[in-house]
Amino acid sequence: MIKMKIGYLVPEFPGQTHIFFWREIIALKELGIETGIISTRPPKISLQPHSWTEDAIGRTTYLIPHLRRFLPAAVMPSLATLLNGGDIRSTSLGRLSSFKKLLPIVACALKLKSHCELNNICHVHIHSCANCAYIGRVARDLGGPSYSLTLHNPLQCYGPDQIFKWKKAAFGIAITKKIHEEVTTTLGDFCPKYLSVSPMGVSAAKFQRTINYKPWEYGPIKLFCCGRLNRVKGYQELLQSVRQLKDQGVEVKLRIAGEDDQGGTGYRNEMTKLISSLAIADSVELLGAVSEECVKRELEACHIFVLASHEEPLGVAYMEAMSMEVPVIGTDAGGVSELITNGFTGVLVKPKSAEEITKAVCRLRSDPEECIRLGEAARKAMLALGTQINSPKIIAESVERLYSDTSRSLTKNSY
Repeated sequence: MIKMKIGYLVPEFPGQTHIFFWREIIALKELGIETGIISTRPPKISLQPHSWTEDAIGRTTYLIPHLRRFLPAAVMPSLATLLNGGDIRSTSLGRLSSFKKLLPIVACALKLKSHCELNNICHVHIHSCANCAYIGRVARDLGGPSYSLTLHNPLQCYGPDQIFKWKKAAFGIAITKKIHEEVTTTLGDFCPKYLSVSPMGVSAAKFQRTINYKPWEYGPIKLFCCGRLNRVKGYQELLQSVRQLKDQGVEVKLRIAGEDDQGGTGYRNEMTKLISSLAIADSVELLGAVSEECVKRELEACHIFVLASHEEPLGVAYMEAMSMEVPVIGTDAGGVSELITNGFTGVLVKPKSAEEITKAVCRLRSDPEECIRLGEAARKAMLALGTQINSPKIIAESVERLYSDTSRSLTKNSY
């Protein structure tokens, strides 16, 4: 039974790493919360590997293609209202030099407000603390719906004016304890009253093996990595590690799933050049953006999962590998240590160290029993974590509480 409808705002949805959002949308519906999906603009088609992509695009309202209806005549009165009466003047957007950036944000906010009114959307949950958070806050200032935020990375990753973005948020969710602590410290009195910790997650029931894991015995050691092609994911160190393994006489095959944000014309080119300069083209394959089903097949076929991020808030890719009982090598960076216990559910190495990755691969390659033990422990950890991954429940309960409180306030004020 559907109890209410909320907006669900994600930039450039659906992207190659947006499987978690789709899972959350499905989970919200099971809890009685219908989601009206909203996004800034359609993503690049080349980054659409999911089986649910067509359905998601068909259900999504995109704000930016509609901006012409709001520019400039309809925007100017709202812009004047914001600049004259709101605290946006104290932000980086309030400067005259930022006028060109502020104008489309106000237009998107007006579109968001109009869309919510037409579709009986009572609240908007936002999965970005960058421009989408500006849009949600400005829409609220202009009489639009209440909004909330999920924070996936440290605040500095999302640009300036975080106090402005969070000041009127009804509630918030941080995906790790470390990020939660940073938010409360940085925002101080402007932190939402309700700020929960809920890690992103995977379905352990869906990510489970169909055949037993087999550690390396002979032939090449099969490594798999999954993540957006970006320098911060540590691909340069991972590729250098492949070179080091080959120099030590270790036959290795590394398969990397993921694409850069430019659809293959950005950081992928740098990786291709590095692969060539290291003379490891026979040992590395770039798979591009792939579906969830492909990721599961790769995890079932590999011996070790490796992700060498310089900074990783948590890492759904780690969770998927751990759920599939694959021994995991990760970096002790960001919130990864909240997920992986070194030596128990995986192996943690220093970020930006190809040498440590190489040592970890060699150690696991030579110890099949350890590989099996790590994989089994990781699976158990994911099953236990599954009971704690409750962001859909937090959203549902928070929205219900928000409107219950509002209703009581209105009733009280009517007497």
